[in-house]
Amino acid sequence: VHLSGEEKAAVTGLWGKVDLEKVGGQSLGSLLIVYPWTQRFFDSFGDLSSPSAVMSNPKVKAHGKKVLTSFSDGLNHLDNLKGTFAKLSELHCDKLHVDPENFRLLGNVLVRVLACNFGPEFTPQVQAAFQKVVAGVANALAHKYH
Repeated sequence: VHLSGEEKAAVTGLWGKVDLEKVGGQSLGSLLIVYPWTQRFFDSFGDLSSPSAVMSNPKVKAHGKKVLTSFSDGLNHLDNLKGTFAKLSELHCDKLHVDPENFRLLGNVLVRVLACNFGPEFTPQVQAAFQKVVAGVANALAHKYH
């Protein structure tokens, strides 16, 4: 992903303030609620029967944090996202059979959650930079798909 110096500073500056567990849980939870077909990949998570069950589910929060921890790693390697996410791409493709479109959906949900959490600090410029990053990450995660 090519970001200008300003964009990179905006992304890393805001990301440094992100509570990975909170935002990760909100993002994954929102994905599971808004796109309920994605729940089929999380059978082992227990009760996902309602929005409140999803948002209060500790496994959703924990996995959301795990997802954003990986995303953080990607932010440190913007020049090599495909390499950074190669193993995760392979896992999600070959073993988990996740539809790669779900990566794009989660990226868009993450941007919305960041906007909700950071309000006026999440300026249009910051949003545009994050859109580039989440698109790059989604593309990298979809790389191993045939």
